[in-house]
Amino acid sequence: DRQKTNAIIEGLFGIDTYRELFNLFDRNKDGSISIDELAHVFRIHLGKSLSESDLSRIIETVDENDSKTIEFGEFLSLMASETWSEIEKSEIIKAFAVFDRNKDGFVDSEELRYALTNYGEAMTEEEAAELLSIVDLDKNGVIDYSEFETMMQADEGMLGCRQQ
Repeated sequence: DRQKTNAIIEGLFGIDTYRELFNLFDRNKDGSISIDELAHVFRIHLGKSLSESDLSRIIETVDENDSKTIEFGEFLSLMASETWSEIEKSEIIKAFAVFDRNKDGFVDSEELRYALTNYGEAMTEEEAAELLSIVDLDKNGVIDYSEFETMMQADEGMLGCRQQ
């Protein structure tokens, strides 16, 4: 039931977080996300170009009033949907591949330290070392996919906010 799902989401992350994300998607500020606005978010913020039929399918999964757009309540449903989980997982896999510079299936401490201190909002060496000690759950000196996924999800909770 959509209302129950929305209440759970709002309780976990706070309505303001989702309102800000919705407003990022809703570029013309008309209170709904059109197929063109959704395409823009995927292209610019997630680095994916989806076909119009794929975008339509995403909208159809939550469009309860057949408006061919996503209103805020429907947006909350999208954030909780399996469709969004699949999108997030795909983005995490792509990010892992970027961090795994030697393509051995692990991100060693040097690869992660390099990325954390050179890309995006660069961390200091000390901040990177602290994060590494937290992320390397089994303390084996490498970050496997599961540990990387945990780090990425804890970082922001939504990949779309992270990727700029």
